[in-house]
Amino acid sequence: MQKKKVTIPYFIFLLPLFFILNGYNDYFGFFPVKFVVWNFLWVSVSVFVVYLLGKFFYKQNEKAIVFGFFVSAFLIFFGSVFDTWKLITNVHFLTSYYFVTLFFLLLIGLFSFFLKSHKKGFLRLFTYLNILFFVLLLFEVSRFAVKTIKTNPDDLLIDSRFTALKSFETTEKKDDSLKPDIFLLIFDAMPSSKALKQDIQFSNSELDSFLLQQGFFIAKEAKSNYEFTVLSVSSMLNMDYVSLNDLKKGNGINMYYRSTASLLDNSLIRVLKNENYHIYQFQPLSIFNNTDWNGNLVFGNMLHMNYFYKTLPGRLYRDLAWNFQRLEVFAKRAYEIEGVKKKADILKTDKLIRNVCTITDSPKFVYAHYILPHVPFYFKPDGTIRSYQNNKRPSISEKVQMTDQVMYTNQKIIEIVSYIKENNKSNTVIVVMGDHGFKSLQKNQNPDFGFQNLNAVYFRDNNYSSLYSSISPVNTFRIILNKYFSAKLSMLKDSCVFYELSRVDWDQ
Repeated sequence: MQKKKVTIPYFIFLLPLFFILNGYNDYFGFFPVKFVVWNFLWVSVSVFVVYLLGKFFYKQNEKAIVFGFFVSAFLIFFGSVFDTWKLITNVHFLTSYYFVTLFFLLLIGLFSFFLKSHKKGFLRLFTYLNILFFVLLLFEVSRFAVKTIKTNPDDLLIDSRFTALKSFETTEKKDDSLKPDIFLLIFDAMPSSKALKQDIQFSNSELDSFLLQQGFFIAKEAKSNYEFTVLSVSSMLNMDYVSLNDLKKGNGINMYYRSTASLLDNSLIRVLKNENYHIYQFQPLSIFNNTDWNGNLVFGNMLHMNYFYKTLPGRLYRDLAWNFQRLEVFAKRAYEIEGVKKKADILKTDKLIRNVCTITDSPKFVYAHYILPHVPFYFKPDGTIRSYQNNKRPSISEKVQMTDQVMYTNQKIIEIVSYIKENNKSNTVIVVMGDHGFKSLQKNQNPDFGFQNLNAVYFRDNNYSSLYSSISPVNTFRIILNKYFSAKLSMLKDSCVFYELSRVDWDQ
């Protein structure tokens, strides 16, 4: 009797590996090892569970492997298949989840019937799939090798030119004890007093009076360079505008990854490290590698786009789960959870700043980022979380919610600035800034409101001759380095750059 030939189904083991490596190569260099390994494990376990279902239904190992592979492949690569399908058809019904779900169930039924009735072996199919996935994996390994060789760590930044760093020259060497501590306090979407007055007739004189009494310079005509947080802050720290080529490189997600990476590595940080500064970043924006922050991440959901949102369960969650938020019980619960998380992050940032004021072994640069007064509007003026029912009352207008949250932001600014001045060394520079302005609450109003930001600077000697009322973020630290390190950096033209939101590819 001729012995039956057996082919080992390597392809079912290579399927998760190919999926993970392909996703990693698409955003090469960004994902930490732990993140990649975790995703590989859950995809592998998912494939194994589907295989076990096949084993339960068919009782035959080869059929279970075929079932497990094809069903898993569809589940894993659903996003790519669905996006391609939407490109080739313009019929709305054919691209709806109703049709896709019914069609998928029909295919599963037909496929199950075929396997049940199939009497022959799968030698040729196994051989073909083994060869196919060895070739695909070899291609991804080659991509990985090429990217490893060619990719410089600086290529993962939104701006790798480091023009300000290269221009930085100082002939005046100071002892570390004479170098100022620098605090950068960013309040997300904090508008200038001028914008608040013009758009919602709100006077922010309380904050202005406090800052002036504390010896701050307030740039009354200030505007941010970008309306996007990550572009605004990364360009400020790089002390330069992002080049057009870098803005167009890759999709919007790639822009966010490179911008948030640039918050940790930029011209200012490199200059200060060369000057023996200790760097602290209490900010929730950098998606990867920020060891100073262990709170919630503003853009943490972008991680899910790279693997989970490519799968069928991920797409169903992304595209359909929001419907549950329309139900009162789910909306109320989500509001309460997010409000508590936001308040916890604010208090965490307060504590980190207070703790770092006690460190005196070397000069320090502290960047702290508060997601205030940025929407959603959770807080009353005293910082208590407005109840869901109260927030949804028609009498609580968006204008009232906005002004309440601005008043709470003012309270945080007053508290933290006062603490720094009282507890940190006297030779301290403090920058209090909105990374950008806010969208007008009125229809057909000035689009500049999105750029008009709070910008206030404190120098111990109160000599503000180098500052001016229309200063933008790209010049703020050029002036500071010139003043304290005799850097002689030239000033850039203060401009506002609009980056199209449509370029952010959320369909990953």
